[in-house]
Amino acid sequence: MHTRVLLLVLVGFIVGCGDDPKPPPPPPPRPTITSFAASPSAPISEGSSATLNAVFTGGTGVVNPGALSISSGGSVQVTPSQSTTYTLVVTGSGGTASATATVTLNNGHATIGTAGGTVAAPDGATLTVPFGALASDTELSIRSINDPPPSGVGATSPVYVLEPEGLLFARPVKVTLPLPAGVATGSVYWSKLGGSGFDPIGGAIDTAARTITVTTAHFSQAVIGQASETRTISGVGQTTWASATTRQNVPIDFATQGVEAFVRDTEGNLVSIAGVPGAVLGTFTIPGVPAGQYILHSGTTWLTTDTNTPDLGSLRGGRPDRKLFTSAAIAHIAVDGLEAWEDGSQLELYVSEADDWDFQTDLWADFQPGDTSKTFAFNFRSCNGGNCAEIGMDDHAILAQLSPRTSSTGVDYFAMSRLIEFQPFSLASGGSVNLSGTMRDVSEDHSIAIDFRGSQWGGVVAEGHPMAETQCVIDIDNCFVALLGQGGSAEDGFYTSNADPLFLRVDGQTDIQSGTLKYGTLEGIAAGSWGLLFDVRVGAGYFPAPLPGSIGLSGFLLSRGAFNGIEWTANPSVAEAGPVVPPLSMVRSPKIADQDLFTATSNVGLTPTITWTEPALGHAVFYRVDVSRLVINAQNRTVSQRVASLITPNTSVELPAGMLEAGVHYMIGISAVGATSDQSAALLADAPFKSGIDRVTTTLTSGVFTP
Repeated sequence: MHTRVLLLVLVGFIVGCGDDPKPPPPPPPRPTITSFAASPSAPISEGSSATLNAVFTGGTGVVNPGALSISSGGSVQVTPSQSTTYTLVVTGSGGTASATATVTLNNGHATIGTAGGTVAAPDGATLTVPFGALASDTELSIRSINDPPPSGVGATSPVYVLEPEGLLFARPVKVTLPLPAGVATGSVYWSKLGGSGFDPIGGAIDTAARTITVTTAHFSQAVIGQASETRTISGVGQTTWASATTRQNVPIDFATQGVEAFVRDTEGNLVSIAGVPGAVLGTFTIPGVPAGQYILHSGTTWLTTDTNTPDLGSLRGGRPDRKLFTSAAIAHIAVDGLEAWEDGSQLELYVSEADDWDFQTDLWADFQPGDTSKTFAFNFRSCNGGNCAEIGMDDHAILAQLSPRTSSTGVDYFAMSRLIEFQPFSLASGGSVNLSGTMRDVSEDHSIAIDFRGSQWGGVVAEGHPMAETQCVIDIDNCFVALLGQGGSAEDGFYTSNADPLFLRVDGQTDIQSGTLKYGTLEGIAAGSWGLLFDVRVGAGYFPAPLPGSIGLSGFLLSRGAFNGIEWTANPSVAEAGPVVPPLSMVRSPKIADQDLFTATSNVGLTPTITWTEPALGHAVFYRVDVSRLVINAQNRTVSQRVASLITPNTSVELPAGMLEAGVHYMIGISAVGATSDQSAALLADAPFKSGIDRVTTTLTSGVFTP
């Protein structure tokens, strides 16, 4: 029994050892993708198609999104509505493989606010928005589309769309487009605002960067086309009203103000080309203007420029609906919490939304040394900061105290020490209001040390009219170094009266090492934004003889004379960086009709040419020539009235016919306007009538003359 079982086991073992089964077949190979790419690889215009090409093995291909079938070596076309990443999935018995390819639409967008910024499209087209061009955050975009180009312009690029369409800027913006391959010359053609067709607007070509750049005042469509001998000037003019809490752009009505361009004909004569008010209020166009400089005339402004987008806008304080007081408007003020009053203490009162400013408000009260509270009545109509306007419930009235301080080196100065923002109120002509509260401490937690080279500043002032008298003794407003709180943004510069966190009187002759000056700011205490400016002003006044038959001078001619001096508005950092020296000097050798400007009295003609030599120190971005006439007012006093302002980058201007009248007495002022930063230089060149930071102006005046 056991022998049989063992035999069967042995037989089974022998049979099993001789059985060699076949190995299982290998698994099928996984799919492989050799290539998957989009053509063209460059960004495409909206509405254009791209081709997706694929090479793969081991399965069938599908492209998503779209579930598009594709075979190896084949292709599919796609027309995306936005930049899209496509995925190729190859599926076979051995599994799947995937790869991606991106089709980029040429579309750039960004939200830009008052500070400005840049929007860039993938192909390199860019939009540069300067400070102040927009009053609020706005979504901007620049993109190219596949629409047919406009006929008759020899288009070499796709059509670009800048949106929101019809958007009007308070300052011109810069648009840079890439030059197509093989294109070396051309002009940008801009679609008409509110109309059909495209106008040539020129452009500056950068051969190294392969771009063409233009400026524009409004959004529309653009295309690069053939070069044009003439261009259409597309100008803009908006008054920007700004305060600590508000900002609003109001278009100028060029249908009322009028606009024209003067160019010289083949004989050298000035010929007028009439401008046309734009389809959108605040714009104008002047067709057929040759390349190069021309003279733009609108209202009392004459601007020599070569830009295709002149900006005639200006900057003003407050809100556009401000209404001046026509009768007494009394504020009964009761405040406590003052720093103990001492000789030299001052009060300031301001409502930036109404552009109301009053300095030395303490003159309305009978202060005694040591006073820490005071009750007094103030008449807003009599403010000394200018024509004050009625106050609304959305406005913010602020009363501040300035107190005398002494620096670490014994220099006397003033710093804002207390401040109160009154509860909202309204005040109209003939009305009255009760205002009360406790003054808050203005923490003097900031400090600055200033090395002021007063002798050099006085040297610049001495280059003005030789009979000008210094104002540094009788008028502190014309001789100071200060840190100023400007309602709004520091980038707006000195565009209206402002608060005084720190104020240092200077004599225009003495060098001052201030040592440590401590000060506080309005930020966090007063509503809104208060940009901090560093400002230096040193001036003298030329007092002309009263006109025959009058009993004396009046207005600023009596109080200050015609200004001869220098002013520089900059960031406080420049005062900390080193010696504060003049960045610009006066123009030299000023003449009118080849006569010395200071002594010419008659026989200059009705269209005299005024010439000068550029400043010895610094560089002027442009020059401003102000023409004023002297007349006798109703009080039988001699006053000055502005006739016109002429802006030019050149060192001469010819007064146009009709500006001067025979037998009338006139004065001329020549200002050199410079920039102390690249950003300021660009803004000044594009918008010469708007203030800004990093701006310096030197001014001299003529004597009195008759044509």
